[in-house]
Amino acid sequence: MKQKSARIISTVLTMFAVLTVILSDKLLKVISAFERKSEAKCVFRAHTGLLCPACGNTRCVSSLLNGDLFAAISYNAFTVALLLFCMGLYAELLANSFGRTAAVIPRSYRFLTVVLTLSAAYFILRNIFPFLTAA
Repeated sequence: MKQKSARIISTVLTMFAVLTVILSDKLLKVISAFERKSEAKCVFRAHTGLLCPACGNTRCVSSLLNGDLFAAISYNAFTVALLLFCMGLYAELLANSFGRTAAVIPRSYRFLTVVLTLSAAYFILRNIFPFLTAA
């Protein structure tokens, strides 16, 4: 039963990915229209003057949809890393749905500690060194 549910989930996720690729042009137009119209600013940045962990996400996704990986990383590298992490989890799920076991993402406290430490360091350092982000 576990393998059947994994197949269903992987099928739904695959269909979602295909639809995202097909509709990426429309999605890109919506995002760019939102960027032009949006006068909403980050509340955290408005009060503290610091970048929050989500600053630059919209421009990062827009750059990814345009195929500009370097611009996406310059806006928010964490979003790109999170996307790669999700792709690894999806690869594991897809392999599991076909009866294979694949360990793309390590499952250890050491790995979790390193990832959380690097994430916290990135969020702190991007506020200290402005050249780390274009946000």
